[in-house]
Amino acid sequence: MRLGLRLGWAAWIALAVPAVAPAQGIGPGDGSAPESAAAPQRTRGGTYIHDLVGPGALVGVGLGAGYAQWRTDPPEWGTGAGGYGKRAASTAGALFAQETVRHGLAAVLGRSTEYERCACRDFGGRVGQAIAETFTDRDRREMRHFSVPRVAGALAGGFAPMIWTPHMTTRRSLGTAAGGLALTVGGNLLSEFLHWPN
Repeated sequence: MRLGLRLGWAAWIALAVPAVAPAQGIGPGDGSAPESAAAPQRTRGGTYIHDLVGPGALVGVGLGAGYAQWRTDPPEWGTGAGGYGKRAASTAGALFAQETVRHGLAAVLGRSTEYERCACRDFGGRVGQAIAETFTDRDRREMRHFSVPRVAGALAGGFAPMIWTPHMTTRRSLGTAAGGLALTVGGNLLSEFLHWPN
């Protein structure tokens, strides 16, 4: 198992680092939201790395592994530090699959991956923005589209653990994908109201 974890981390680094070099962002001057409403702009590769190892990603992996540890899920992985490590590696692997598919498709389709905060100040508008940013994205002309990259990424993150998790079913994978989208809404609400994580 330790060799598998090392290979997983090596693959993560090998795939993530080159993504920064040819990065091409969507930012001011190229069809994105006004700077006052948008988060600080990053390159595409920078956003990808942030979504893999940024504060929100690390907290999400830790909490996801903690929840699975509390439920002793799957029981074959045991308890204690060893069990938690396997669950953290599994959660990180699912995140890697999710974000790689999402960012890859977004690049191919010319879609944004940065969260765009609402320029509005009312509560309902900001909640609506958090939901809209989960299920839609913007092209280079600022036209909103159903977010195929986000949904495909959520499905990839839900189904990838079938490779390494004992007793993982299709139904459970679909539930994990749906739960991931719901958690994205929650993360967007944090970004909208607390400007966290950046």
